[in-house]
Amino acid sequence: MTNRANGWAMKTSTIKAIVKLRGQVYGKFLKVAIETWFVPIQAPKIVNTNDIKKTLHTAVISIALRKFKDEKLDEVLAAATIKPAIMQVELRPYFQQADLKARLAPYGTRLESWYPLGHGDAGILNEPLFTELAAKYQKSNAQIILRWHVQSGHIVFPKTTNPLHMADNIALFDFELTNEEMAQVSALNSNTRYYQRVL
Repeated sequence: MTNRANGWAMKTSTIKAIVKLRGQVYGKFLKVAIETWFVPIQAPKIVNTNDIKKTLHTAVISIALRKFKDEKLDEVLAAATIKPAIMQVELRPYFQQADLKARLAPYGTRLESWYPLGHGDAGILNEPLFTELAAKYQKSNAQIILRWHVQSGHIVFPKTTNPLHMADNIALFDFELTNEEMAQVSALNSNTRYYQRVL
């Protein structure tokens, strides 16, 4: 659920409307995703999940975050009684977010990759290591990258409307990169991002 028009505030009326739909759409569970959106830095405090819980009077709340960083992430982790299940961030072999992953590991938070294939960047798709591994496993370079994501424990949804690409993106489970190969991919990290704006 995203409330872009009203900045950080989640209106009670919106939450109540979702609760009305709960029985029809969500069954016993209601998932509330608190996402970032680009608002002024002086935005008020983040939504307190306890306040949401009191309003919902319902079962389970699962929190997902998008691009939270540093102080804002600290604020979420300190305030939330139910810790984030997922954090969506820019994540790919050239920008691996190892520090963030380690920081969230104690909470069981999984990273979901945004730009998992580098937004079609020829540089990463034609990386010689991926070409070498693709030849070894008879896969595409993109499949090697996606397999690295899977073995790294990342949640990944590569965007495509091409049925052939969709089929390729699913065909990742009939091979496995070795520990040495995973380490080789990890060594490609340069900590450079495509998109600079984070909250």
